[in-house]
Amino acid sequence: MQENRMFSDVKLAKRLTPAWLSPFLAVFLLVVGQIIGAIVMTISAALIIAPYYMTHPDLPDRLSDSLNLREIFGDYYLLVTLLSFVFIAGLFFLWVKLFEKRPIVTLGFYKDNWKKELLKGFGLGILLFSVVMLILILTGSYQLVGTTFTPYAFGFVLLTIPFWIIQGGTEELITRGWLLPVMAEKSNKIIAIVVSSSLFGLLHMFNSGFTMQSLIDLILFGILETFYIIKTDNLWGAAGIHGAWNFAQGNIFGVLVSGSTTGSSLLQFAPGSGPDWLTGGSFGAEGSIVCTLVMLVTILILAYQLKKSGKLFVKKSTEKPAEAANASS
Repeated sequence: MQENRMFSDVKLAKRLTPAWLSPFLAVFLLVVGQIIGAIVMTISAALIIAPYYMTHPDLPDRLSDSLNLREIFGDYYLLVTLLSFVFIAGLFFLWVKLFEKRPIVTLGFYKDNWKKELLKGFGLGILLFSVVMLILILTGSYQLVGTTFTPYAFGFVLLTIPFWIIQGGTEELITRGWLLPVMAEKSNKIIAIVVSSSLFGLLHMFNSGFTMQSLIDLILFGILETFYIIKTDNLWGAAGIHGAWNFAQGNIFGVLVSGSTTGSSLLQFAPGSGPDWLTGGSFGAEGSIVCTLVMLVTILILAYQLKKSGKLFVKKSTEKPAEAANASS
């Protein structure tokens, strides 16, 4: 069985990042990208707010914290925040291109059937979180407290989709597109899966409501995404799943996304009086035991499919692959 392209094409690098350094570099590039994004957002906000300031001289006092920016920009604060992830992605692209000297496509962005793979992943992401919510609703853990079926709500919700894909796709790029293959090449796939999935979970540790239960769920989500990448042989599907997962939480069901609010949604669900381990508490539904069970079942299904097809743990190839650009056409 031929090795997954993302694991084999990493060999095209002229100089690959050391395994011990790669998790720290991932965090460093992420933080720098966030800082750049915050600076650009602040400058953009200042330009937009300038006319508003002319009629509201008390504006500086109202901007004492970031929540007031949400008041001014409303729902579109979410879009700007999600769009800022392009700066993080850009830094990883530069690192791969300028330091490792390998094609960007080797991160999993292969051209063949990319739209189909993205849509399939997006559909699966919606399905998975809908199953989580259905179980939570049936057990009385979440209750419907409102609906918003206005033209504006529908328009805004649809508008958020590409932005969620950018955000989710960037997180997949960091942990699965770049870190996973680099560590697998320098160590082995099991270590790479454990480290990349654990780092993905720990990146959320400063989010509101973060608990050991939510950490476990995030790590399981990382393993699920890894298995899906091995199955589909690209990053597009995983980006679709991740984007849809967050989109469904925030803008369809109206629940917290990793502890954060996300503006307008078609439905508004709120947790009941159950324990945090069941509802997810202030982290949101993805921090619940129900999410844990859905993740585990999905991982087992994917593992069975991979084992049956012989893709689960293919022996590492020692041959250098042909140029990825040719293989991806």
